[in-house]
Order: sequence, then C-alpha cells, then structure tokens
Amino acid sequence: MRYVAFWILMAGAFARATGAESPRNFTLLLDFEGSHSPVSEAALGAELHSIVSLSPVPIRLQVLTGPLQGDVPGSLVIFKMKGSCTMQPTMPVGAMSDERGPLAMTFMANGEMLPFANVDCNRVRTSLERILGRGASRQHEKQYGTALARVMAHELYHMLSRSSVHDEDGITKKALTSRELSEGRLLFSRQALTGLTR
Repeated sequence: MRYVAFWILMAGAFARATGAESPRNFTLLLDFEGSHSPVSEAALGAELHSIVSLSPVPIRLQVLTGPLQGDVPGSLVIFKMKGSCTMQPTMPVGAMSDERGPLAMTFMANGEMLPFANVDCNRVRTSLERILGRGASRQHEKQYGTALARVMAHELYHMLSRSSVHDEDGITKKALTSRELSEGRLLFSRQALTGLTR
C-alpha cells in the first residue's frame, strides 16, 4: 500500500514531466527483489539503450542497492524486478510453475499512468525456456537480459506515452513471442515513436 500511495502523489509530477517540451530526461531505477546476474544486467542495459536510442527520450539506468539518497537526474521511473532475475531456476527442473499472467504490468491511478511497473522475472525466464529448454544454463544470461530489456521497453512506452494502446508490430505489440523477446532486433514502431513525442 505504501508504494501505491507514494506513486499516487508522484503521478502529478510525472504527468507534468511527460507533458513537458523535449528533451525529457528519465532515470530508470531497477529494484531487484531477488538474485540477478551481472551478465544479464549488462545485456539489459545495452539492449534498453539500443532500443531507446532511436526515440526522443533520453534515459539513465540505475540499480537500487540501498535506500535512495540525494537527487535523481530527471524524472524517476521505477521497475520492481520481482522473483529471481537469472536463468538459474530457483525450483528443481521438472517442478510445476505458474506460467499464467503478464510478463510485466504498469499501474494507473485517477486516470493517470504511474511511473512504476512490475516485471515478473520468473515468467520471462519461463518464456525463454520454451525455446531454450528447462533449466537453461548461464550461457543464456545475455539472452535473458535482452528479453528483460524488451519487456521493460514495452512498459516504458505505456508510461511515457500515457497510453494503454498496443501496436500491430514492433516492441509495443500486445504480446511478444519467446523468439521476439530474445532474438534479432526489436524496436519501437513508427507509431510508437510518434506517441513518445506527444
């Protein structure tokens, strides 16, 4: 409840920031709930910057390692990275896991999109395991980081465009396949880029 109350207070400031003239600067704060891999974290950062580099939105990525202190450059956006954010499963191979539900979720209050999202690291890993196999080893941590970045970019679009609408192609499609999450290159569509400049 404290998170929700805090972000309701922040919603007005965020709305003013997203309605301001470009360039708009944002700090993306990653709050890891459980374990995470330095390899996947580096891949996440590289992929996210690659995706956003073609947009008009400058971002800065920061990992939360303790209480947030001092001023944060630009407007703050928090991604709560829930579960174990690594390709090393926390359950034995063959154990049942809940694959239902979204890979990530943004939130709204009083009609405003909040600068806060949850990313379900376990579900992202499960999605990759459909093409890599269960219990995929550490050699796939880079692919996992790429997948996390694409999931985050999808949610970031919703927050910055203040829209829940999806496109028919690109990273803002309603649903991305396991291969789209981890292979080739996936970018914002032309329509999505237009939404980010509003």
